Amino acid sequence: MQDSWSFILLELEVRSPETARGQTPLCHVGVYVLDPRHAESTRQQGVSKN
Repeated sequence: MQDSWSFILLELEVRSPETARGQTPLCHVGVYVLDPRHAESTRQQGVSKN
């Protein structure tokens, strides 16, 4: 499940114009809102990869 979430985050980051500016993609917020139960785990993975 976490792998799927990570993949979704990467897809959104690539499509997000915010990424080009070096800022945090707003798409992350959308993913967290969709499933707040996995928000903390996904956030930790995102920080580690970034």
